[in-house]
This record gives sequence, structure tokens and C-alpha cells, in this order.
Amino acid sequence: GLVKTPGVRGDIIDSSKTLASGRGLFEQRFSWGRQEGVGVTYLVKDAVRLNAMVIDNSNTEYGLFARAEYKVFGEWGQLDDFSAWSGEGQRLAFSLSGAYLEADHGHEHGFDYDSTVVADVSYENNGLGVYVAGGINSGEGGNDTYQTYGVTAQANYFFVADKLEGFVRYD
Repeated sequence: GLVKTPGVRGDIIDSSKTLASGRGLFEQRFSWGRQEGVGVTYLVKDAVRLNAMVIDNSNTEYGLFARAEYKVFGEWGQLDDFSAWSGEGQRLAFSLSGAYLEADHGHEHGFDYDSTVVADVSYENNGLGVYVAGGINSGEGGNDTYQTYGVTAQANYFFVADKLEGFVRYD
């Protein structure tokens, strides 16, 4: 079906559960959005979750996506949003994701291949939330090659528990 690819955490989270800034420049460049394909999620242990997806659409011969998440402490449900709600306790998680797309050689689409790697860390504790991600994207199209680097960092804090939350974000 048409689902979000397992990549950038800021894009995977439902838009109703992000902060007021929504999606930023980082998500636009390093995320592949919704794609039609087949995917699987596997919980290796309570602390390790793996996601993988394969696509084949009008612009690609094939695409491979993978995301590995390691939860140091906390609950998986805390990764469903960016807010550090009272009573949730502490959470710390690290993630690494990658994507590789091979172009459909019968179409003019601007690239021969494209690859992306993104790493992120998320922390929450008593109303304070911190999220930092970095990525690299590279590819080749015709006689040109490209590499793009990016980073996003955000911090949020509930000044009034579960009622008034402020945040700052840099892309």
C-alpha cells in the first residue's frame, strides 16, 4: 500500500503529533515521503526495532529502505510524538536509517541512483524533549554527481505541564 517510508523520524510521526513547525527543510530533503511498496516491522528485543521496505514505482527500478531503532530506556509509544508529556518518564532512543533507489532506465527522471543515510537521537525527561538528526544524500544523474549534508535540532519544554509547550528548531 501507500505508506511512509522508514527513514526520518520527523516525517514518520503523524503530522498531528509534531510540534507547531511541522515538517522542516531536513525532512523535505532526506525523507522519501509516501511510497507504494511492501514493508515489514520486526521487534528483535524490547529494545531493538527494525523496519524495512521495498518499492517499485514509475520513477524507480526499485528502492530499498531500512530503519533500525535502539531504545536505551523508555517505552516505544513515546516515539509516536515529539512532546514530553508529564508522567511518561524518561526516554532515550537512537536510530539509523538508509535508502537506496535505482532509477527506472526507461524514463527521464533526473537521476541514475540516489542513496540517503540518516542518524538521529531523541531524549525526553519531565517536560523536556530534545531531537537531533543528521543526514547525507548522494547520487548520480547523467554526468553529474551530488552530495547533500543536513542537520536538524529541536528542543521543547512544557512551561505549564501538558498545557503550554514552547520549542525551538534549527534546520
